[in-house]
Amino acid sequence: MINKYVILKNMINLEMFNLVAIKIISLGLLMLIGFAAGKAKILTNEANHTLAELLIKITLPCTMIMAMQRQFSKELLINGGIVLAVSFVVYFAFMVIGAMLCRVMRVNPSKIGVWTFALVFPNVGYMGIPLLDAVYGEKIMFFVAMNNMAFNILCFTIGITIMKGELFKKRKGSKVKQSFQFNFPIAATILGLILFVLRIEIPEPVASTVKTAGDMTPPISMFIIGSMLSRCKFKEVFAGAKDYIHIALRLLVLPAAVFFALSSFIKDEFMLASLVMLSAMPAGTITAIFSVRYNADEVLASKLVVLSTVLSIITIPIIALLL
Repeated sequence: MINKYVILKNMINLEMFNLVAIKIISLGLLMLIGFAAGKAKILTNEANHTLAELLIKITLPCTMIMAMQRQFSKELLINGGIVLAVSFVVYFAFMVIGAMLCRVMRVNPSKIGVWTFALVFPNVGYMGIPLLDAVYGEKIMFFVAMNNMAFNILCFTIGITIMKGELFKKRKGSKVKQSFQFNFPIAATILGLILFVLRIEIPEPVASTVKTAGDMTPPISMFIIGSMLSRCKFKEVFAGAKDYIHIALRLLVLPAAVFFALSSFIKDEFMLASLVMLSAMPAGTITAIFSVRYNADEVLASKLVVLSTVLSIITIPIIALLL
């Protein structure tokens, strides 16, 4: 009986591995289109900025709102709250781990901000959301939205402090309020949560429009990443031993740690998958955006984003085997 269970579980894991691999390849092909468009100067820096604005302010919020259009249940609301709380704990744990590793590995002080930020904040919006939506469908998106809420709240507050290299520096007064910026995905998640709790269903013509807009998130995000890749010097991208250690932590060690830490008490497969798989995403593209805005190491930021994105095509299906 045990052997049959093990065999069945292995078959399911292998099927999931194949499904994730197929979706990763599909997203990778979209990335190649963006790469070609970048090389051909179709997607310029200005065009990428416009696409990023479109994604952050329109398509991604639409995805978040539709993720909440679920039949209300008290159990789902409680489980969503658990995912939100655990997500905060996971991100804070990553911050502590990142700070400790910077000291142990003697990371250059000028690189600490980017190094830690890229370790803490994975590519949830541009890659995680479209990938999990494609692989698991709408059943997981409510939990993904909860994780994304924690991500956005921390990224646009403490994340800015991390990028500036000031996380563990003594300073007068709190800069959290100064760092916080209005964020459309957060607003959309809150709106979706209100609609969910009040059991308000979006009328069909509007719902169809919002869903169509949300479906644009995967191709737009992959086009942006591909275009970023087209501007990088690959000899520089694939050099540096410490950077490979960083990538191994971001793509394999941390998500595996999340799985083993949570699998014993989170039994719902979609709750667990949302937490583990999102933690397995490559360094967020916002790492590069923040590095420019806050005068951090732009070269290192682009390098970590590009390298982790390329290698995630291999590592994400491997992490999927744990589930």
